[in-house]
Amino acid sequence: GPNQEPRNSLAPEENKENVKKEQPGSFIIYIFIIPGVLSPPPPHPTPRFCLQNDAETPSDMSCLWTAPLVVTTSEDLLAPLRSLCQAVCVYMFVCVRIVSLLATIFFVVPLQGYLFRTVDGKHQDLKYIDPEMIVAVLNGSFSVFIAQCVIIDCRFPYEYAGGHIKGAINLPMEQDVEDFLLKKPLVSSGNKRIIVVFHCEFSSERAPRMCRFVRERDRLGNQYPSLHYPELYILKGGYKDFFLKCKSYCEPQSYRPMHHKDFKEDLRTFRTRSRTWAGEKSKREHYSRLKKL
Repeated sequence: GPNQEPRNSLAPEENKENVKKEQPGSFIIYIFIIPGVLSPPPPHPTPRFCLQNDAETPSDMSCLWTAPLVVTTSEDLLAPLRSLCQAVCVYMFVCVRIVSLLATIFFVVPLQGYLFRTVDGKHQDLKYIDPEMIVAVLNGSFSVFIAQCVIIDCRFPYEYAGGHIKGAINLPMEQDVEDFLLKKPLVSSGNKRIIVVFHCEFSSERAPRMCRFVRERDRLGNQYPSLHYPELYILKGGYKDFFLKCKSYCEPQSYRPMHHKDFKEDLRTFRTRSRTWAGEKSKREHYSRLKKL
């Protein structure tokens, strides 16, 4: 009514009671600020909120826990949303970096260890990998760490011609492997690695034997613990498993077993060569030991 006293002249206690009795059409907003949870908003050309009347602020109000505020402009309503979006973007970026770091730590072995994730195999002294790891190498997933990954197919040439892993090199004899890897060792660039993977039809006998031969020769040609090829792996299951699981990475896309009925003569020939080489190797090693006496 006309005799009603102006709101600005009320005492602070009475003014608080009137604030609580505001009509539904009023746009008064109460903001509860939790210290330490939200950082202050970035500077803004105009304040987002202001007190309804500066004169209403009690002199003993040292903080704005439940201060009555009103929105100044409709444009300022978008400011909290913008701040929230910025915070979410920063949070997502940090999460991605953390996940990437954890993946590098737990799924990529440090540079002084073995790079590939290994699986259990027949021979406990050798490192085995599965076909999926070879596919990852062929797809370039480890290109940051690897200068060259040499896949050595230890099967006989007629097996290799009947289907092999893309990029694999056919070296069925120990002499072939020694000439390729050890006479002029492969050299990596920078801190990248040279990795050698052996396999035969099942990776049961020929590939493990070849892997041990390379490690033995490599050890003899270097001063311990230095090696030209510190990382040697066996493809678990050999070409047979790889062909069944990753056929598209084979060329030609076929599989010819060692005991194929059309290649019995080839099998006898290469087995004879292998036995001859093994006999000569034994004689050379015996002669080498006699020289050291």
